[in-house]
Amino acid sequence: MTVSQRILQSILYADIFNHPMTEREVWRWMPTSVHISKKVFHKELLTLVKKKKILSLSPFLLLPQHKKYLGIHAQRLMTSQKKWKLACKVGRILKGVPTILFVGVTGSLAVNNTDENDDIDLCIVTTKGTVWMTRLITTLAVELFSHRRHPGTKNIKDTICLNMFVAEDALTIEKNRHDIYIAHELLQMVPLWERKGIMKKWLLKNPWVKSTYIHAYEEKMKSVVSRTRQNKYAAGIYRLFEQPARWLQIQYMKQRHTTEEVTERQIRFHPKDVRQRVIATYQLACKSYKIPLDKTTK
Repeated sequence: MTVSQRILQSILYADIFNHPMTEREVWRWMPTSVHISKKVFHKELLTLVKKKKILSLSPFLLLPQHKKYLGIHAQRLMTSQKKWKLACKVGRILKGVPTILFVGVTGSLAVNNTDENDDIDLCIVTTKGTVWMTRLITTLAVELFSHRRHPGTKNIKDTICLNMFVAEDALTIEKNRHDIYIAHELLQMVPLWERKGIMKKWLLKNPWVKSTYIHAYEEKMKSVVSRTRQNKYAAGIYRLFEQPARWLQIQYMKQRHTTEEVTERQIRFHPKDVRQRVIATYQLACKSYKIPLDKTTK
């Protein structure tokens, strides 16, 4: 795979989401397991621009046929600024839940590419053995102090979607989920705060992500995350009520079962699971540019 093809892959993936990128972002999201110098990258990028394979409208790079995405992205950038304020407010509220070890923003807001009517996706990592009790308390907190997204809700604008809870001892991603979409989602996630260095632990538990996006992985490992103290004794109390909390919530979910995936250590909700569609669209785009399919297109 050539450097030029890697650059095109980076732009083709973002194009699925109508997302023009800066030169730095294109370099960061090149799907490669080998580090590519910015000097080599810049040289190949200029060649692609000269050949009109890529349109350069400073500071953004995109496909020539999708110039209209610039206007869309400008609006999304402004919208994202408003939604970040709400996300940060909820993040501060959740510091009061002692068994939460990590709160991260996922989805379109994480890359400042969100629409006016979108919700705000949050991922929560919990102390081991408390995922269900933590979810119960977190849900109640968001209900009381913010606007939580409910199943079947049509108007989801600015609602908080608690779409993933995972225990600290379940950070290793299953092998059947090792693909470019999951790698991208993990690396683009923006931590609001953490305890116990969870973000780095999550990455170290999934070294396959590094071989998919080495530049983004290395940047993420160097990033500094706001930390807060933990009440070490609260987890024991929460564990006393873990099984009743799990039973209660599963009974509720049975009445509204859609696309959630639940275990004792993980709860994942997918109101609109786009993973397979994104991968299929990406593969077709790569084929149209005669880019060979390998592990970075799967």
